[in-house]
Amino acid sequence: MNYRERIYKDCASVMQDAGEKFDSAAADHWGRAYRHYLRNWLPTGKTAAIADLACGGGKLLHFFS
Repeated sequence: MNYRERIYKDCASVMQDAGEKFDSAAADHWGRAYRHYLRNWLPTGKTAAIADLACGGGKLLHFFS
């Protein structure tokens, strides 16, 4: 097992409470909170470039899409 595999082996399941399969319904639920908390931070244009420096289960990226 290499360094990356050792560090991130359990991150999604232990730290981010992510299952083996992406749960789009749960991501949509979190999207309501993201919409509220990020409302004044995100650009209004749908074509704006956004960098998601991921460390979670993909909910924020799902919201951005």
